[in-house]
Amino acid sequence: WAGLLSAPARATPASRPKPVPAPHLHPKRLSVTEVETLYRDPYALFARKILKLDALPEMAEDPGASDRGSLLHDIVAEFAETYPEQMPAGAAASLIEIGERMFRAFDETPEVRAFWWPRFLMIVQNFVGWEERRRPELARVAVEHDTQGEFPLPGGGGILLTGRADRIEVTREGKLRIIDFKTGAPPSDEQVRLGFAPQLTLEAELALRHGFPPTVRAAPVEALMYLKLGHDPKSWQKDKKLAFKDESQADVTARHLAHLLAHLAALRAGKEPYVSRRAPAYIKYASPYDQLARVKEWSAAPGLGSETGDEA
Repeated sequence: WAGLLSAPARATPASRPKPVPAPHLHPKRLSVTEVETLYRDPYALFARKILKLDALPEMAEDPGASDRGSLLHDIVAEFAETYPEQMPAGAAASLIEIGERMFRAFDETPEVRAFWWPRFLMIVQNFVGWEERRRPELARVAVEHDTQGEFPLPGGGGILLTGRADRIEVTREGKLRIIDFKTGAPPSDEQVRLGFAPQLTLEAELALRHGFPPTVRAAPVEALMYLKLGHDPKSWQKDKKLAFKDESQADVTARHLAHLLAHLAALRAGKEPYVSRRAPAYIKYASPYDQLARVKEWSAAPGLGSETGDEA
């Protein structure tokens, strides 16, 4: 009896959440970046889009990697927006002037100027050289343009798919190139091919049908590219378009769209749940919804939480 009194109570571990909401509750609109979450961690999308739960921002949070990424994106976007057709004579000076103005938003955080500004100055030369290599082939450049399209789902209903491109290049032949800038590590060609990073491929399908209104008409997309906004000159030499083993870009983008529509139809029909951390090997950071999903409890069970997933 003494042993029984001191023995811990038997605990039943939490099960992995796999909600199957009613068909009318499913989102009718998704961005291409939300599709990535849908494939990697559907429960996070369920919590935000269906339960309507948003994570609260940290109080008095210091500027971090996300802020630095947004700052650099804004600087290069304004430069391209100011000079969409032709580079200015003093391109580096113009870019630095834009940077000076935008860095003032962080005047109350002197360490931002101390650490981020020297690296930005190194990026300036890399970016200007990269622009000068590309511009002769281009008619113009557009930045931060939105696109969207309505698609019917197998079995009924539809989805409004939206996207925003960091940079759209219109070639002199009228074709498009879509570029997404990254300050962290970009996804590999293989991750894109498997469907776990479908942002650019889905944007290509939207661009083919709808363009990027009002200034970029619908046209074939000849190249998709991720480019790291880094201070290392080597990263700027890797500005190669995505290439896929045994498949053309057009085949991959069409396959990704068809797969998305079939997957959404399966979700609405209750054949697929919004499972927590569906592809954990492709999840880099903790989600604000991990605690709600009790990830640390169920993922401790053998065989759970380590799946890689062959395709999205």
